[in-house]
Amino acid sequence: MINSIRLSELGAFIRSRRDNLSPEEIGITHVTGRRSRRTKGLRREEVAALAGISVDWYTLIEQGHAKPSVQVLDQLADTLRFTPEERIHLYHLAGLVWPRALLPTAEQVPPALLRVLDYLHPCPAYVLGRCWDLLRWNQAAAVVFATLLQVADAERNLLYQVFTNPEVQRQMLIWEETAHQMTRQFRRDYGQHVGDPAFVRLIDELEHASSQFTDWWQTQAIEAPTAIRQELAHPHLGRLLLEQTTYATLDAAGLRLVLQVPLNAATSRTLQQIQEA
Repeated sequence: MINSIRLSELGAFIRSRRDNLSPEEIGITHVTGRRSRRTKGLRREEVAALAGISVDWYTLIEQGHAKPSVQVLDQLADTLRFTPEERIHLYHLAGLVWPRALLPTAEQVPPALLRVLDYLHPCPAYVLGRCWDLLRWNQAAAVVFATLLQVADAERNLLYQVFTNPEVQRQMLIWEETAHQMTRQFRRDYGQHVGDPAFVRLIDELEHASSQFTDWWQTQAIEAPTAIRQELAHPHLGRLLLEQTTYATLDAAGLRLVLQVPLNAATSRTLQQIQEA
């Protein structure tokens, strides 16, 4: 149930967009001159008429006294010329999941984030998409996680590789603990994208490929993003002890930066050797 604070913030946000949009921007040309209008921006009745709702209902929404339906939200967003980012914010204020149509079809890693990846070397680091697709990585990650990354583009998904790639599983010395923790964290992410075709397709593939994933997935257990301990038996580098931490990116919605830092001196020396090679 959306609370009164959310309704108030939602109404204030819509009001701010109405105040900052001129009649000319939405095709209203029959006014008698801007100076004759007392209302800054658009009038309530103008927005209501264009959105196809009553003035009374629109007024209640703007004053924070009514919860609009998804359809009404979309109509208001269209009328007020919301940007994709403003639409996402509108849905957040209404306590709703992002509409799937707003999610990018092809996720792009911003140049600034690519520079961060390079700067983090010699610590392995990579960027995950909203559905845990491995999008980009630095040189250290290319060496440490070669088995994970050297697969076809369509299969380069972190969770899919952890549950279906035998070589990846052999290198993960505490596979069960790590994979179970990842499943709980992925279940939490899925809650923000219920019905997203990419998530639905991946979950279906995992359930067909791994009975262990299916068992854990059906428990409905979730976990907030926390550090994950990684113990790896690398075929060329030997034993590696790493801690995986995940950071949300502010300039690319849905993308996460995953960083692996060494937990002992031996692993640190190995990563330094990768940098010097």
